[in-house]
Amino acid sequence: MAIQVKDLTLLIANPWVNRYAESISRRFPQLNIIKTELVNEEKEAISEDVGEVDIILSFTPLIKSQPKMKQLKWFQSLAAGFDHITGSGVLTEDVILTNAAGVAGIGISEFTIAMMLAFAKKFPMLIDKQSKREWGFWCSGELNGKTLGILGLGHLGRPLAKTAKLGFDMEVIAYDRFVAEYEYADKVSSNLKEILTASDFLTVTLPLSDDTRGLLGEKEFRMMKKNLFFMNMGRGEIVIRDELLKALREEWIAGAGLDVFWGSDPSEMILNPHDELWGFENVIISPHTAWFSENYAERASDLFCHNLERFIQGEPMVNEVDW
Repeated sequence: MAIQVKDLTLLIANPWVNRYAESISRRFPQLNIIKTELVNEEKEAISEDVGEVDIILSFTPLIKSQPKMKQLKWFQSLAAGFDHITGSGVLTEDVILTNAAGVAGIGISEFTIAMMLAFAKKFPMLIDKQSKREWGFWCSGELNGKTLGILGLGHLGRPLAKTAKLGFDMEVIAYDRFVAEYEYADKVSSNLKEILTASDFLTVTLPLSDDTRGLLGEKEFRMMKKNLFFMNMGRGEIVIRDELLKALREEWIAGAGLDVFWGSDPSEMILNPHDELWGFENVIISPHTAWFSENYAERASDLFCHNLERFIQGEPMVNEVDW
């Protein structure tokens, strides 16, 4: 028998709670919703009564409050990554966990293209000269006809491949151990060296796993072209930090665009103000914001509502994590 929506209580916990609540309420007006703008639940417990909560919609686990939710059935993460949730120790194995894989694809695709254009058109130099009120003239590069290497043809890599191919007529090649072909990729290979040596731009869109941790180090950076621009949109730990720094110092590559850094939890991925990476003129640093675009909340709400329909009908859910 299907579950009745009116019998369910959803807790939405994030700083933009009203956007999610309004979107979900339009489609499920009978759903009981508890809203909290709590940012760091480890420091301050949720004040509302959470004993009746059946579903959580949140970016992070609720360390202090989740143990009180004795009838919790489902945790819908608002992020694609879930290791910080499964590793928190507060999510029990009888609770369904679904993630938001695919929601950030368009935003990250556009952000990566923007980084590539910034490097090709020398925007860091332009902004620097403007700040100094210096007039200058130089020849910029183009994306058209260049080779983009994508490490990982999943929810993030596929939209990027499509945009690069259709929007800029780039040669798109990709490394993936599980995908054999893709309509917007000219070549898909499980041979990492083949992709590294041929790329003019290279971006990481892989998830972090035992197989991808430390995937790129000195040996791999030395394989790359000296005029290659490297971007990481996946996870910091996929790259060996000290060896990326060495590649930049010794100019094995032309530059890097980084949206992810190093830390076991997304909240820890903060670059220290004294970090050496800030000092490179050929490095663009983004504080892990590539995923967060103006339509993210609406897309995530759509995913949640689609999953809620499946949940109440007892059907398999989208992005269910076998953790």
